[in-house]
Amino acid sequence: MSTTPAGPDGCVGRFRTVHLSDLRRRPLLDSRGEPVGQLSDVIVRLRGADLPVVTGLVASVAGRDVYVPEAQVSAVDGNVLRLLSAKLDLRRFEAPVWLLAAADRR
Repeated sequence: MSTTPAGPDGCVGRFRTVHLSDLRRRPLLDSRGEPVGQLSDVIVRLRGADLPVVTGLVASVAGRDVYVPEAQVSAVDGNVLRLLSAKLDLRRFEAPVWLLAAADRR
């Protein structure tokens, strides 16, 4: 997400504007392409009038919501999100509703 206008392909410098509605429910794959879970929400840092910056993801893995740091996402390829590895902290993630981007869209 960026503060400068996007080009015709949605890219700004090395960043690409991605809409939350395009991300939700996408499969989450590990580095070998094996399914790990499904994206359920995005955690963002608000920056006033500027577009928010993604700082993490919430993924549904084995029936529970877990936190995935933004730095662990290697790529957004087509309809899937790829991780750098299969290692995830599987402790249940609970966040205040104001922290979650999709909470007010449910």
